[in-house]
Amino acid sequence: MHTAYDQVELSRQAFNRWINTKDREHVSWLARYLNKNKVAQRLLVEHALKSIGEDGNGRVVVKDDRGHVVEKMAVLDALCGSEGAKLTARIKTAWNQHKYRTKLRLTNQKNINMVLSTRAIENLKTLSENLYKPQNKVIEDLIQEKLLLLAEKGQLRQPSPSIEALQMPETNIIQPEPLSLPLAGANLYESKANADEAPLTKKYSKV
Repeated sequence: MHTAYDQVELSRQAFNRWINTKDREHVSWLARYLNKNKVAQRLLVEHALKSIGEDGNGRVVVKDDRGHVVEKMAVLDALCGSEGAKLTARIKTAWNQHKYRTKLRLTNQKNINMVLSTRAIENLKTLSENLYKPQNKVIEDLIQEKLLLLAEKGQLRQPSPSIEALQMPETNIIQPEPLSLPLAGANLYESKANADEAPLTKKYSKV
């Protein structure tokens, strides 16, 4: 049977592996999260009261230091019951979402939710498999091809970009999560789309 010390040590080792030694942003982000999150602060204060008899005036300051962050994450995970373990799991999920959003922003991409018919989803999957491209890249290519065709025929509404501008450079495409089929009657929408992007999204939603 593991002692409390053993449990903390196992958690410490796990978080040491999870937090990249060269990723300063990861450490700083975790420190900010632990300092601002009310549940984390309450659990850390309660642990401080039990272990050293002091509560730090109702607050535990987590330093922007990898070793200190690892220690506090291990305490939450191993010594603060199921609530602490669930919190550390949520923190991991939140960090992964933060990384994903940051990568999208840096690669000039946005995440969208769209409603497609079952047939369209099956066809998109077939195209993806046969073209050896992720589904979002297939959609991007089809949109680009249609825009180029309209531009060449002079049918693209003004103001229209030049054909050269429409020839988008290759980018590192982030593989999105598989498309899920929503409830019938749901509307097609883009989570962060601006007004002039919305018509294009709807126009090509039945590829």
